[in-house]
Amino acid sequence: MTGTTGGTTPNEVSQYQLMWRDLGLRPLKARSIIASALLGSDPAGLTSRQVVRFCGLFGVPDTTARVTLSRMMAGGELEMSDGRYTLAGRLADRRVRQSMSRVPEMLPWDGNFELEMVRLDRRNAGDRVALRGAMHNLRLGEYREGLWMRPRNLDPLRLAEDRAIVGRQCETMVASGSQDPADLVGRLWDLRAWQRLAQSLRSSMARTQTDLDACVVEALAPGFMVAAAVTHHFADDPLLPDELAPARWPARVLREEWERFDASWQRLLREWLD
Repeated sequence: MTGTTGGTTPNEVSQYQLMWRDLGLRPLKARSIIASALLGSDPAGLTSRQVVRFCGLFGVPDTTARVTLSRMMAGGELEMSDGRYTLAGRLADRRVRQSMSRVPEMLPWDGNFELEMVRLDRRNAGDRVALRGAMHNLRLGEYREGLWMRPRNLDPLRLAEDRAIVGRQCETMVASGSQDPADLVGRLWDLRAWQRLAQSLRSSMARTQTDLDACVVEALAPGFMVAAAVTHHFADDPLLPDELAPARWPARVLREEWERFDASWQRLLREWLD
């Protein structure tokens, strides 16, 4: 393993900032770094020493990292067992969704669309926010105000908590209209934007992969940024059936390249933390 063995070097910070800028994302604060580290780590979690050392890659002082850990514990976002921090509450739920996004289970498409129509005339702001979040998690696109749709190629019982939110506010129907289904999914999601960002992420992974394979420690920070961006992008994947995916749709190859990238990054991280 080459490179530095701890702390933050100017080279590490510059790579981190450059990679983040190229992906159009903002630098993470201590809480987001800790949450993302645990989201992407072994389910057994990380020790306090490992978390603090990892935060140091991004210039987060040890004291700040420890205070953030305490606050996340107090807020119910983390649990500790056998000296290791693991995710709790909503962050644990997010880990489940993230795992599903990495290896999605899609059903054969029957040519129909799932349609959710809001049936409540009066909803408070909290209800609206909860519904929008649930629709995103369930991969439904907004056709117009109060009407959400997607191809029927996902398990209808997926994500029970999100499904319950939708069930309280919407009427579920099955639709098979005369509109071209490919045009319809183009209205539900900005497919070109998803495709462009996927290609940018593939390029970012390729630039970092060589250093990860060579066990260059300085690749950990930018590699982490790329990993966080890819998993976030997976969450925005509409999970289209093959019949409706645009030509050269990069979802499958992005996941294949991500598996190799993540394995290399995790291996280097374990060596560095040990």
